[in-house]
Amino acid sequence: MKLLIFLYSAALALADDEPKDSIRRYEGTIGKDLAITLTLHATANDTGGDDYAGSYAYKKTGVPITLTQPEEKSATSEFLENEHWDGEKTIFTGKWKVKVEGDTVTGTWSSSDGKKSQPISLTESYPAGSFRVDIIHYESSWSRKRDREEIGDSKSVDFLQFKGDAPGLPAINAALRRAAWFGDAERDGKSQAPAEVSLADVEKSVTTQQPATIAWSEAYLGSQSIRMNVVMNESRLICVSLIASEYTGGAHANFGISYLTFDAETGKPLKLEELVIPGFEKRWAALGAAEIRTACGQKPGSPLTESGLFEDKLELNQNWFLTPGGIGFSYDPYEIASFAQGIIEFTLPWKAIAADLKPGTRVEGLAKSVLER
Repeated sequence: MKLLIFLYSAALALADDEPKDSIRRYEGTIGKDLAITLTLHATANDTGGDDYAGSYAYKKTGVPITLTQPEEKSATSEFLENEHWDGEKTIFTGKWKVKVEGDTVTGTWSSSDGKKSQPISLTESYPAGSFRVDIIHYESSWSRKRDREEIGDSKSVDFLQFKGDAPGLPAINAALRRAAWFGDAERDGKSQAPAEVSLADVEKSVTTQQPATIAWSEAYLGSQSIRMNVVMNESRLICVSLIASEYTGGAHANFGISYLTFDAETGKPLKLEELVIPGFEKRWAALGAAEIRTACGQKPGSPLTESGLFEDKLELNQNWFLTPGGIGFSYDPYEIASFAQGIIEFTLPWKAIAADLKPGTRVEGLAKSVLER
């Protein structure tokens, strides 16, 4: 379970031909022979350096382990594994201290108590079935002040475009452009989106302009944003997260996360019901409940309310995602727990759910390959 909070500040409108952000894929080892794959998202900061977020997975299991940076930055990049709030304090399962230089990531992994450590050595790599990624960024804003009041609006979008020779990539990139489009999806029962959303269409949809008349009695700095990230980029399977945030006044912004999953060979979106045998829901929900208890440090079988949920039960929703090591589910704030709990997510490993996968699909083939390692 993890809490995701996103804050955006107003800035001048811009469109970067060469995005400042990057998403890169690395392979290598922790220790002598523990093979891992790392996906690292770098974002340029105000000091001329980069801020990082990402995840890594041991190739033997493929289950993602989140990496976040602590607030206090240092010359070397520090990442915390599985960082989350347990109700009293921030806890994590391990720490990275590395240098990100050129196409390499090198440094040291240590346990949360600092008693164990292992060297880290990774090199940027895109083997068959994985693809390089471009991040396209557009933003626009306006603001005005009167005495102590300030009013304004801002929009920003960071969306992905995949590069490679897989026949389905053009269709996937078109779907991602459409997901990044800020226009009115429907009006009077009719779709307002262009049949084919171009980069120019996305940029135009982000543009926000000061209105002719300002209602100072309702002054606040509004914002809307969409930010995409890579969740899966292996075995010609692609999963992208879309983090949407909106502030229209009040105590806090509303935010949520959704997922798009594709077969890079065909370009078609994947639906969960196409991948699994009917009748899996109750068993997977029980597995998910166990994952939530573990993440919160609760005992097996303890009431889910002790892990922060509204009720002592869990039902699967439709917000699923694909990782190299299993299938996960995500719940937005207020969906099953309070806003303070943030976004609740868990991943069910292949070894626990492989028997429920439909034979012959690309996903079932991925599960088999992981379990045979």
